[in-house]
Amino acid sequence: MSTVHWKYEGDYFVDAVNGDDGNAGTSTAPTKTIPAAVALAEAAAGGYYTIVVGPGVYTDRIVAGSTSHYITLQADGQVIFDASDTGDSAFYEGFLWRVKDFT
Repeated sequence: MSTVHWKYEGDYFVDAVNGDDGNAGTSTAPTKTIPAAVALAEAAAGGYYTIVVGPGVYTDRIVAGSTSHYITLQADGQVIFDASDTGDSAFYEGFLWRVKDFT
């Protein structure tokens, strides 16, 4: 169960500390990584999703699949995205994405 107190609403949630990538990505059962939440959003029907990302340091490369969904990644607290070890790009093919309030 997540201990993050979410101040933003969203469709999927990420908690670097207490999340699990096997979770459904809800506010009470968040994923651990951003790529896992992106995969859930891409698999869903529809086209506009917000992924709320809880406090923590995230280092995964985030790759869009074959989706045409609009995805907003919204930081909820101090979210540090350190992509220094991801290779040539931190975000790949996420051309319909918006990233808000990340450090």
